[in-house]
Amino acid sequence: MTLSGPYVALRALARRRFGLSFPPVRAANFERGVAEVCRSLALTPAELLARMLAHDPVAEAQLASALTVGETYFFRDPPHFDRVREHLARLAAADPHRQFVLWSAGCATGEEAWTLAIMAHEVLGPSAAWRVRVLGTDLDARALDHAARGVYRAWSFRQGQRPDPRWFTRDGSAWRVSSGLRRMVRFRPLNLRHADDAPRHVDVALCRNVLLYFDADGIAAAARALDRALAPDGLLITGPSDPSIAAHVALRASIEQGVLLYRPPRSTAAPPPIERTAPSTAPAAPHAVTADRTHDRTAADDVPRETDAPIDDTDDSDDLDALDRAIARDPLDLDAWTRRALARLDRCDTQGALDDALRATLLGGRAPWAHTVAAMAAHAADDRDRAALHARNALALLTPDDDTPAHAAARAVCLAIARRRLSR
Repeated sequence: MTLSGPYVALRALARRRFGLSFPPVRAANFERGVAEVCRSLALTPAELLARMLAHDPVAEAQLASALTVGETYFFRDPPHFDRVREHLARLAAADPHRQFVLWSAGCATGEEAWTLAIMAHEVLGPSAAWRVRVLGTDLDARALDHAARGVYRAWSFRQGQRPDPRWFTRDGSAWRVSSGLRRMVRFRPLNLRHADDAPRHVDVALCRNVLLYFDADGIAAAARALDRALAPDGLLITGPSDPSIAAHVALRASIEQGVLLYRPPRSTAAPPPIERTAPSTAPAAPHAVTADRTHDRTAADDVPRETDAPIDDTDDSDDLDALDRAIARDPLDLDAWTRRALARLDRCDTQGALDDALRATLLGGRAPWAHTVAAMAAHAADDRDRAALHARNALALLTPDDDTPAHAAARAVCLAIARRRLSR
């Protein structure tokens, strides 16, 4: 779908002011968001554009709300909170009187922020009431109002979660957050693209399933804000489908039990950096993958080979011009197609990333990294069936006994896509 007329200008404004990216594959989502605001304010798209150009606060707030995705629930992705628990427990053991700041960046309707407060009580006990402050921020003012009210229905408690009477009280057919938690948590608006007033000295920051909606400049700006916010021994967790921020900041990335973590480079708690490995796999026909490898090709001279292209520190590994030239020189270069798919995904070119990733899987049907990137790109394009197919293919191809962090990260992402399809 191609946008035209005032929609093009509105999309440019949304990108510049909010950092939100709407490539052609998401054009219909953008058009629906604009239509929602136009209905609410009784405006035409051209009139909404005029309001936006005049910096009308009501129009800006409603458009930001309509274009953002607020999918969240309590204790979403439990392994993430397990890592947060371990981190807090380690810091608290080192300093029993330390006070903590926890930040839910892109908190939507607040379930994540309240989860952090509950988890702090579980780790620190009653002292959490005075030792911990939780901040929830978001671009969507309406979502923040919901978060501050702290009243939730059954849909916010999923995957076996039940409202714990220690933290929630009945409010008709809903549940209300307890007064004890309310004293720990506050909410305020914040645009991560223009985050000069972001918090500082943050011990734990969660920014999950937020960056995947940003353009390249927005990702870089948000990464710098998150980097500045962290305490010297702080911890940042992003979502499994979010683009990497390693190219924009000096934070060190590591994988712990399948969860991608970022820490400041001088953190005493930081583990060794992610290892790089170079799996080499031969291609087969581009069917759904099984464990049977009896039909693998063996002619080494004409077999496209896959290195660990998606995880690399070379200066030009994500240089699109260099990758374009590499593909022009050798259209069968599986490594270059896979790298270019990942580079485009990092730049929010979802459709381009998906096209390149699918070409890579055709060149190397048994190349696990190609299927991993294809799964990520298809998920970003909201093609969940295709994403699940390639995730299952990658899982079938990744060496089961390879416990290197790079492979562990790929398995964690693909498991999440295959099992839960990374519900957003």
